[in-house]
Amino acid sequence: MSASPETRAQPSMAPAAAGRPAEGRLVLALCVLTLVLVILVIGAGLLYVAMRHPSLTGPLSVATGGVALIVALTGVLLTLFAAARR
Repeated sequence: MSASPETRAQPSMAPAAAGRPAEGRLVLALCVLTLVLVILVIGAGLLYVAMRHPSLTGPLSVATGGVALIVALTGVLLTLFAAARR
């Protein structure tokens, strides 16, 4: 005879819960890698456009500088936020 559903042993959730921090780090690492690759592709595209159309070099430099400034400020703010949470 088979055991009723109430008396069957339930699988332990401990191994899955123990593995979650590692999964979170893996997901974070993959997101960072994806972001870096996207930034490189965009940078390569801008470099190509600047080489094909030299008259756009000035405006593209200003736009790239502006984006770099925003990324740098975002990094500083995230660092300050992370330090404040500790």
